[in-house]
Amino acid sequence: MTKFQKILMFIAAILFFSLALLSLVRFVFFPEQVGTAFRKKEATIAQAEAKEEKSERGVFSSIGQLRLSTEDADDFIVILRPYFFYPKSDTDFFEELVTKNQKMRFLITEYFSKKTKDYIINTKEANIKSDLLSILNEELVLGYITELYFDEYIFLD
Repeated sequence: MTKFQKILMFIAAILFFSLALLSLVRFVFFPEQVGTAFRKKEATIAQAEAKEEKSERGVFSSIGQLRLSTEDADDFIVILRPYFFYPKSDTDFFEELVTKNQKMRFLITEYFSKKTKDYIINTKEANIKSDLLSILNEELVLGYITELYFDEYIFLD
């Protein structure tokens, strides 16, 4: 190897080890920041319930965790745990939500089963939430959902 090649190899090695060290430091000392660019972190169901405990809103999370497949890929699974807020004082609306819980699970499952893997991956989460929100609100009579949240939104390939 020539002297110039040795210098280039030395510079490349320094860059590699410095990037590896910086990555390691970030993972060890700032783990809560890792992956924040991929998906906006929303409050978990427990955090949302604790926050809304003294307010006039309740958290409806009875839909639970759903494992969904898409139209074109049976080996591609979407894990989803939706929740939303409702007015605590509106007992009729709460009863409707409880009564239509299975129907809402079916509607969400049907939505994902009619979409392709590429569509799900390339569509923004906000657009999927908007679609699901309009589908769920079409089914409800005594009230409506203003915003939908995902405690979990994971793709398994």
